[in-house]
Amino acid sequence: MITKTESLDRIEILMHRSPPALNVFWSVTVDDPDDDQLPIRGTRVEVIEKSKQIMNDEGMSETVECDPTVYDQTIQDVLAVVWAD
Repeated sequence: MITKTESLDRIEILMHRSPPALNVFWSVTVDDPDDDQLPIRGTRVEVIEKSKQIMNDEGMSETVECDPTVYDQTIQDVLAVVWAD
């Protein structure tokens, strides 16, 4: 059975943005005990911004706010500090 695990590796605060954003790095491992070619290890990176512009279904630009609750508590805590008024 193939398993994928992710663990938080590091968080970088991008202070040059307003409001600041985060670069979040996770270590990712894909493994199967029955496969001698595995495990495979890699890194997943995500930039988390307070808001971003997207194109909606009508082709219009709209602002979407970040929902910090979709991230683990450590990331939520950092976001609360860097986005505090």
